[in-house]
Amino acid sequence: MIKADSKVRSSTLRRRLRQLSPAEIREEAIVFIEQFYRENNLSSQAAENRTKEVLRDLKKHGFYTHTFAELEFGSRVAWRNHSRCIGRLLWRSLKVIDCREFTQINGITDHLVDHIDKAQGNGKIQSIISIFSPVIGNQTPAFIESRQLIQYAGYAGSGKPTIGDPITIESTELQYL
Repeated sequence: MIKADSKVRSSTLRRRLRQLSPAEIREEAIVFIEQFYRENNLSSQAAENRTKEVLRDLKKHGFYTHTFAELEFGSRVAWRNHSRCIGRLLWRSLKVIDCREFTQINGITDHLVDHIDKAQGNGKIQSIISIFSPVIGNQTPAFIESRQLIQYAGYAGSGKPTIGDPITIESTELQYL
């Protein structure tokens, strides 16, 4: 379910967001850039230039924008490093779609329908991730209130067994607030 900005939902999202200090953001950015250039066998001079550019943007704006290559690499490495996902062995084949220009609910919704069609691949399932705009500063973007695009609802009955998927009880209830 896609949510628009509201006091109830934005506070829920804010609580879930990882809050980093400027020093932590800087440190993570440097580590990421070094890993990107090292694992892609790119020159140390290019890594140094990109690090300077990233640090300049962090100092000036408090954030920096990943290049598509960095976005793709970061997405694939995150999947590779996710210990509980059996599919991670295919991390290099992950198709990354840059959707950072989509900021309105209708555009996001339309893209997600397209994402599902592409992932189904005419019967040959493809591993695809769509990356939308990051949270910048105190902005609260439209966000998806479920871990998967397609999943079963979960209903907890008082004194009755759970109907559906127990892991989705909270998100099912949030739909009806």
